[in-house]
Amino acid sequence: AVTSIRKNGGIIVIAYGSLLFLFGWSVWWIVAFVASMYGTGGCSADGVCENDPNGWIVFAFLISYFWTHQIIKNTLHVTVAGTVGTWWFSRLEATSFCSRAVLDSFLRSVIFSFGSICLG
Repeated sequence: AVTSIRKNGGIIVIAYGSLLFLFGWSVWWIVAFVASMYGTGGCSADGVCENDPNGWIVFAFLISYFWTHQIIKNTLHVTVAGTVGTWWFSRLEATSFCSRAVLDSFLRSVIFSFGSICLG
């Protein structure tokens, strides 16, 4: 498996892309979470809130963060598994840095396997 990853360095690019996407998602999530807490709590610009935040909204935000994080992680996992599988059964198709196997595996994961990825 390590040899297949070394032969298909494009997986590393997709992994770092996933990491950047996760960072962007986290920043966006934090901004949306804080804004919704200020909005539902009736907070002023001074940070003084009239009401407690709604627990259901906090719960929904936490579930959305965890679930999206898992989807991105599992999409990368399925992409790596598809690339290693392609390398295992057809080494000529998956032996360069940006081989077609990496892109094909990524597309298969986000098109054909995305429902299973979203359900865990």
